[in-house]
Amino acid sequence: MGLFRFKGFHLDDGQAGMKIGTDAILLGGFIEFDPEDKCLDIGLGSGVISAILAHRGIHEMHGIEMDDSAFELAKSNLENLPHPTQFKLYHNSLQNFQAPEKFTLLVSNPPFFTKVYRPGSSPRDLARQSQHLSLNDLFLFALKHLSSSGSLQFIYPYSDLNLIHEIAGVHGFSLSKVIKIIPRKGKDANRVILKAERGIQRLEQKEFCLRNEDLSYTTAFKDKVKSFMPFL
Repeated sequence: MGLFRFKGFHLDDGQAGMKIGTDAILLGGFIEFDPEDKCLDIGLGSGVISAILAHRGIHEMHGIEMDDSAFELAKSNLENLPHPTQFKLYHNSLQNFQAPEKFTLLVSNPPFFTKVYRPGSSPRDLARQSQHLSLNDLFLFALKHLSSSGSLQFIYPYSDLNLIHEIAGVHGFSLSKVIKIIPRKGKDANRVILKAERGIQRLEQKEFCLRNEDLSYTTAFKDKVKSFMPFL
């Protein structure tokens, strides 16, 4: 068991294909929501994004995960949270999932590596493969299961920003917010947090830096995650 301790709760990521990392923590801190949103976490993993949103005050969370061990891990983690959030979890693939009603918010830290791994690959390698959840799959799902006024919010490599714009447009979405994540002052952006909505949207863009030149965390990063990160 590998426990990752947050403020007021902890999660086990010992058996997770993808360990709890900066991408999920950043996304959990940046997601914009109303406490009454009906939110679906696409690709639960260990349940970290759902747990952070519960800690931040969302009332109802749904989650979908296709991997057997990841689903059981997320279920165990979320059932033991000290928060009143109601969780509904689905063990299914995104492509086969049939939602009982539309969601007002979709969130995801999707896999984005396109390398094809052979049988016997590590759980971490398999969890990072985009062949099981492509950008096209993500927007097709949003087209079908997101309410007309809802949003899709996710994190992805900055190098794929133009592709994301194109795929969003094909499915009738546009980006309303783009946050370029810079890992360290003086470096180029390597991640981007995105908010996509239906129709033509006014685009808001900003940059967000994680670390100073001496590798200490920036004040902006501390302020963003201090409500749930124990070391800040």
